[in-house]
Amino acid sequence: MQRRVSVSCGSDTEIEETQQDVAGSSGTNGVTSQECAENVLKAAASGDIAELSRLVAQGVDIHSTFHKTTALHTAIKNNQGVAAEFLLLNGSKVNSLDDSMNSPLHIASANAHTLIVCQLMKRGADQHLKNSNGETALDLAVEGKHADIVTL
Repeated sequence: MQRRVSVSCGSDTEIEETQQDVAGSSGTNGVTSQECAENVLKAAASGDIAELSRLVAQGVDIHSTFHKTTALHTAIKNNQGVAAEFLLLNGSKVNSLDDSMNSPLHIASANAHTLIVCQLMKRGADQHLKNSNGETALDLAVEGKHADIVTL
């Protein structure tokens, strides 16, 4: 049995789903939590502030861990400083950890995203957190030869 439902999160305005999909939905107008997670990560990766705003307005938890990472980690990995700032302003934790125990500061330092490193430091990111390899963000910056970050 197929039916049309409105999407409560994401940029699509309609989706088709089977009865099985309805049973697995999160109760948000037929959209599964998996679909919401994918929409959050996609918006963070592309820096789509309008989509992130829409998701926040619809009550989607943009701070949870999805696919072993967070929206903040994803935005930073993709050098989306504005999206990272939006997420921080909307409650994302500056010291949240991914599945490898990397904080957003670890990700920014490893990828030489100097402006984002400054942004995170300004918001109180813990420089002393160690990831699952026992490395701090500074260790990753040194390892990557990112002198501009090392000298901050």
